[in-house]
Amino acid sequence: MGDYAITEAGFGADLGAEKFLDIKCRMAGLTPDAVVVVATVRALKHHGGVAKADLNTENLEALERGLPNLLRHVENITKVYGLPCVVAINRFPTDTEAELKLVEDKCRALGVNVALSEVWGKGGEGGLALAEEVVPPPNPLNPPKPPPKPPPRPPKMSPNIEKMSSIDIPSPPKPPNGPPLPAAPLTPA
Repeated sequence: MGDYAITEAGFGADLGAEKFLDIKCRMAGLTPDAVVVVATVRALKHHGGVAKADLNTENLEALERGLPNLLRHVENITKVYGLPCVVAINRFPTDTEAELKLVEDKCRALGVNVALSEVWGKGGEGGLALAEEVVPPPNPLNPPKPPPKPPPRPPKMSPNIEKMSSIDIPSPPKPPNGPPLPAAPLTPA
């Protein structure tokens, strides 16, 4: 067992992280120490309207248009859940220094730590900056937080619901002219 447990909660802070925090953490009595939201310049440019074929070309205007998507996810983690958040910029070889700086500046303006993740190109060495942002030095003035309260249990089933084991289905209505329609056969023809 290590000092840290890291889990990938799923795709998107609006799906995976919310399910993880709202359901798994509450039911298991877990309280995360931090959340890492992973972003790529390519994805942010795509959110800003750039076609897939043009994602390898620097486009600061499109990147600026795509950044609100990332910043909303970060805001949900920090403001709704009250958890520290680090943005990991998963660097691609085609990302420019200007693009990386723009993402970093926007995250820092929101008060969120950001780190470049270059694990794909540099292995473990490429993840050290991210690890240092996520795992701060111990601070004795910040005691551990209590786990979140579990969600309320659903009420027991009403006796009226349990009695609905059989339902009478009325006969089909008669057509306007003529005898009633025959019932559908129960066995295949």
